[in-house]
Amino acid sequence: MGGRGADGTDLCASEGFYGDGVCDSFCPSPDEDCGACPDASDPAVRYVFTDVFACAAALFACEPGETLFSDECGCGCIAEASACPDPTDPAVRYV
Repeated sequence: MGGRGADGTDLCASEGFYGDGVCDSFCPSPDEDCGACPDASDPAVRYVFTDVFACAAALFACEPGETLFSDECGCGCIAEASACPDPTDPAVRYV
């Protein structure tokens, strides 16, 4: 179904699910109540699964220094920010 009626109507729009304060991840259009997903291109973000049903059944643990996340985007781990700047950053110069 995916939030659409048999005639293709967006049921989330017709039922007022968008912007109601509840994340409705099944809606065909993004629901502003869901927030932003962790950026998969960020090297600190490690997705284990992007399927919420796989996440519900998954048994995994994050490494020390990582924080677990599990939301409508999937599940995985996010590395905590380092206290030191990245030494490969051209703007960083260690003396």
